[in-house]
Amino acid sequence: MKIKQFFMRSLDDADVLQNNEIQANKLTGFVMFLGSIVLSVVLLLSKLGLFRIREEFLGPLIFQGMLELLIPAVICRGMKGKKGWLKYLLLIELTIVLARIDSILLFNSVLIMVIPAILSSRFFSKRFTVLISVLTAILFALSSFANAWWDVGYLDLNFYDPPSGTVLTITDTIRNAIRSVGIDRNIRLWQMMILSYLPKLFVFSIIAVICVKIAEKGRKMVENQKTITQKTARIESELNLANNIQAHMLPTIFPPYPECEEVDLYASMDPAREVGGDFYDFFMLDERHLAMVMADVSGKGIPAALFMVIAKTLIKNEATMGSDPAGVFTKVNHMLCEGNENNMFVTAWLGILDTETGVLTYANAGHNPPVIKRGGSAFAYLKTRAGFVLGGMEGIKYRQQELQLEPGDRLFLYTDGVTEAEGVDGTFYGTDRLLEFLNAHRADGLEQVLKGLHEEIEAFADGMEQADDVTMMLMEYRQKKESSDFPERVFAASENQLEKVTAYVEEVLEQSGCPAKTSMQIAVCAEEIFVNIAKYAYTEREETVSLGIKCEDGQAVMRFTDHGVPYDPLARKDPDVKRSAKDREIGGLGIYIVKKTMDDVQYQYQNGKNILTLKKKY
Repeated sequence: MKIKQFFMRSLDDADVLQNNEIQANKLTGFVMFLGSIVLSVVLLLSKLGLFRIREEFLGPLIFQGMLELLIPAVICRGMKGKKGWLKYLLLIELTIVLARIDSILLFNSVLIMVIPAILSSRFFSKRFTVLISVLTAILFALSSFANAWWDVGYLDLNFYDPPSGTVLTITDTIRNAIRSVGIDRNIRLWQMMILSYLPKLFVFSIIAVICVKIAEKGRKMVENQKTITQKTARIESELNLANNIQAHMLPTIFPPYPECEEVDLYASMDPAREVGGDFYDFFMLDERHLAMVMADVSGKGIPAALFMVIAKTLIKNEATMGSDPAGVFTKVNHMLCEGNENNMFVTAWLGILDTETGVLTYANAGHNPPVIKRGGSAFAYLKTRAGFVLGGMEGIKYRQQELQLEPGDRLFLYTDGVTEAEGVDGTFYGTDRLLEFLNAHRADGLEQVLKGLHEEIEAFADGMEQADDVTMMLMEYRQKKESSDFPERVFAASENQLEKVTAYVEEVLEQSGCPAKTSMQIAVCAEEIFVNIAKYAYTEREETVSLGIKCEDGQAVMRFTDHGVPYDPLARKDPDVKRSAKDREIGGLGIYIVKKTMDDVQYQYQNGKNILTLKKKY
């Protein structure tokens, strides 16, 4: 019963790995194809007289074996090894042919006997290998029995031990001479099995056990490999998902704010692995303030990506709550230090741009210095002191600086994956090459510059594996397009902008053909109004003033707009200029001069704005 169960379980295809079975069938079919070629060569050489075989029996045996090997091999190839029953057809037929061939061999070679066992172990099934090994032992035993009992195959005198003194009279063949002396067939059979088959069986049993162990170990190896492959596939799938999530966390729509005419921006990130630790970000804090972030997390892979998500979220949250760059970094550093057992850190640069005034307030936490281009000049590194990295040490207070941008200025932010890209000779791309490229393409579009720089870095690496994330951002500050009906320009509400204000007024008046005397009078009035707004309009922080001026039909119209506290300068009583300065009330003289100089002065408060319009004919 147990033997029956064993054979039934051995015939169960579930024990054989399907993907491996196809490859094993193809291998077995190929071996049988090679075997048929070998037999065909033997048969051909025998016809030429180079090999000697018994034509009456061995010739047909070899020819028949050749066909029996070739036909299953062709069937296997035609079915591409995909049928489950092929393994039984191939190995059993191979064993039968080899057993018959073994009957005609003159030596006790065990080589062909172990071929089926070796091939069956390739299916990585312990039971199937045992089954083929048992069938092989049985079929080779029958072959040895047939050779001894019916004198099939060549005669090996080592298996015949006639009594001493036996005389053989040879008239035709030794075989017939031995038969004539009357040696008992049972004795010949016994000697054949003892002297030939049993030594073969002993050696074959050892090799068969080895083949069974190979099949068992191979199956475990394949199953482990399958598990590893599944885990790897799952990890790759999760990494691809993480890469997709990370990519969607970064803003990728360009231009990002079409309604914000003062800013054009383009950015890109190319991670060294599936996910990276670099990140960039930009977002509007309100209608006029743009925040820009460039950062690099220590380390690579999943840990860096997770830390990147935390750092990016904290920076954006603090910035949108109204903190300035230094305050953002101070708070974020404190939060990143809490529970940072892996000692990870972030280098970061944060800038907040007032799109109306061009004032850029920024802070640097151990990051690479930005590169700036002013107007038509060349790119140059912005020399500033970098603070300590975020998450590296508690209690760090960061400092911020201001930079006045003018229309046409460009700001390039990047991570060290750009400058530290390695070439085949071990050199880095470097800061000098970066400046050289930016200056050579300073007139190109923003997207064109970054894509061209990325291509140059790849060409420099020349096939070297990317060691670090390559992240870049390029921003251009532009003058807001002036309205055709009333052009305006925005200035910071600061007295240090006075010279720019008067220069702008004089420039417009001169281009309009306004007489010099009238132009000077209007410029003085503009100076008086602007200074008053700069001193008194805003109480909490510095804001902006919009100044519009146009000249039509011999009349100059000038309009000041601010977001300051509501104040009507025309409501104030004019000072008594006839009284001495000591006796007059302080204040009000400037607006009085404006009203006397200009032909018309009007004030209105709309949508939270003070609007003062002045007109002067010339």
